[in-house]
Amino acid sequence: MYEMGLEILNKLFFNGFRGYIVGGYPRDKYIGKYSNDIDITTNAKYDDLVRIFDNVKENGYMSYIVDYKSYKYQITTFRKDISYIDNRKPDIQETVDTIEEDLKRRDFIINTLCINKDGKYLDILGAKNDIDNKIIRTVKNPNISFKEDSLRILRCIRFASILNFNIDDEVSKAIHNNKELIRNLSFFRKKEELDKIFSNINYQRGIDLIKEYGLEEALSIKIGNNIYGDNYLKVWSKIEYDDNYPFTREEKRILKSYIDNE
Repeated sequence: MYEMGLEILNKLFFNGFRGYIVGGYPRDKYIGKYSNDIDITTNAKYDDLVRIFDNVKENGYMSYIVDYKSYKYQITTFRKDISYIDNRKPDIQETVDTIEEDLKRRDFIINTLCINKDGKYLDILGAKNDIDNKIIRTVKNPNISFKEDSLRILRCIRFASILNFNIDDEVSKAIHNNKELIRNLSFFRKKEELDKIFSNINYQRGIDLIKEYGLEEALSIKIGNNIYGDNYLKVWSKIEYDDNYPFTREEKRILKSYIDNE
């Protein structure tokens, strides 16, 4: 999938556009961690992509799904976010001309590492330094970043857990200052992030951080002591949670079996 991602970048280049693999994949590749989640950003717009590729579907927020050689790639046009609504969604966006401007809208510096069409890293904001030092810092002032999108608080905890990275002191203060904003998130979004935290091998660190930052009330969960589990649902079975969490019928069946067998 990576090699085909590079093919997409080269097709963009041959048609007069710039494109980069960005986000989690370059970070994980630099660490030496396997990933198959490739996102691409480019100065090409929708009409340009339609001319270059056969199967392009709009995905919202200047983002598109390109079906290329039986794989689906998310391709986003360089953009900046002007304002947000509900501490979550960009309200006004504008296209921009450079990757430098696009990276300034992103969440954490570790997620700003890029790969160009030649498979070489492009590091504009010091992502390699933060990855090497195992530290999570926001691109913007963390208070502004979390007020724009409160889901970033849970994403921060997820990355700290999965990657076993430390959270920068200023970011930690901002989590404390803005934790009530998590209440505004939908239960679907909260569950989505908690599922990812609970399903990684280092889930205990994620649980410890949730408790350390006092996020339980805002998340509508209550975590006791000695939480353990070899999968995310077993972890959930040890936690008190609001009925509004949207578990599927199959997840509910499995949860009940775990609870009944305690």
